[in-house]
Amino acid sequence: MLGALSICWQIVQPDVARAARKRRYHIQEMIREGRERANRQPRRSTSKSRTTRKPGREKVNPRLWSQLITLVQGDTAVAARLIRYEQNRNPDRSRDWCAEKAIWQLQRDRH
Repeated sequence: MLGALSICWQIVQPDVARAARKRRYHIQEMIREGRERANRQPRRSTSKSRTTRKPGREKVNPRLWSQLITLVQGDTAVAARLIRYEQNRNPDRSRDWCAEKAIWQLQRDRH
């Protein structure tokens, strides 16, 4: 019986080793992706007051902001995230253009 188990282990052992290497690779890949994602996210300031605005941080036209807030049912975090998403995809465009694009996409997706 012990001899049969030994033979089975000799047959299966390379597959087990290969699976372990793959698992290790995938874990390392997930760790690397997590670090990259963490490095891409902007650091938030702990200070409550800001004396200067960063370039590209201009406010959105109040009419557009109001329309976007209405479309996302009052969720300001979602509205800001949609504008930020469009800014990342179109860095050369203004915040107003990005707000208009987010509004257009929301309306398009609902009809």
